[in-house]
Amino acid sequence: AQQVASAIASTTLEVTQSATEWSRLGYAMSDALELAEQSAIYSKVGATGIDVATENLTATLQAFYSDDIRDGIITASDAAEEIVDKLVNVGDKFASSAEGMGQGISAAGSALIAANNSLDESLALITAGTTILQDESETASALRTISLRLRGTKAKELEEAGLDAEGAIED
Repeated sequence: AQQVASAIASTTLEVTQSATEWSRLGYAMSDALELAEQSAIYSKVGATGIDVATENLTATLQAFYSDDIRDGIITASDAAEEIVDKLVNVGDKFASSAEGMGQGISAAGSALIAANNSLDESLALITAGTTILQDESETASALRTISLRLRGTKAKELEEAGLDAEGAIED
């Protein structure tokens, strides 16, 4: 943890806490340390806290990469690196931030993946909405609602997700 921390100008405590979180999620300690390194890189390049970076990476990995990781198509560390690259790239090129894009994916990712959107498509949707609204959280909430409604989600399920169910299918 100390070597990883010094290599990316992070603290040993931050990397250790992140590795512990990844380990708690079921990753082997060697994988958890590699994932913590990606969290630390994301936190530095994306100008966010390592705890937020770890949460965003966790949500994105689980939503978009869990099957590929389970099937051995990609390692968790490589998937995390790919996610960090995409979040930072979008944050640098558009009216958003890497942290904001991560928060948007965390908030809307499960609904967007259920609607068969890839990570790239989901990032594009959040980016386009954020360009207009200037708020990743509002954009993610709107995309989650739209996705659920397009798939015919019933009023009860919308209410359980904390969304407005007016006009939705009643059970």
